[in-house]
Amino acid sequence: MPHGAQVLVIDDDRQILRLFGRILVDGGVSVLVADSGKKGLELLGTHKVKVVVLDINMPNPDGFELLKVIRSEAQRPRVLAVSGFADGALLGAAGFLGADATLNKSDAPDMLLASVKNLMDREGSSVSCKSRTKRKEDGFGDRIPGCDQ
Repeated sequence: MPHGAQVLVIDDDRQILRLFGRILVDGGVSVLVADSGKKGLELLGTHKVKVVVLDINMPNPDGFELLKVIRSEAQRPRVLAVSGFADGALLGAAGFLGADATLNKSDAPDMLLASVKNLMDREGSSVSCKSRTKRKEDGFGDRIPGCDQ
């Protein structure tokens, strides 16, 4: 039976893991950390989490691959995709692929705890296609893959 935890942080940068872990623990959140996508998937298999804080720019598997796997699972935690790239293209793509929220790492010290708690407070396990919209300014139009079936 899976063990309970509120948040799983997956990032290949150990300094980011320590920073995010400290911010969340200081904010009263139970945290697990994984320094690779592979370890993150292992922890998801043995722990029930409400939110995954997922670095998009990681090697094997990358954050996009992990996001697809998380979205295909029956028990789908909320996903906060994070990236250190300032142009926003990776985060826009992550939102398009199903991340519930996105955050630039440079904003994390001020916004991480509030973003995670907001996701934890949402009802249900995931946003349905019917209630999900994409903005045209994100460059993706109105259609969401897998929602027009």
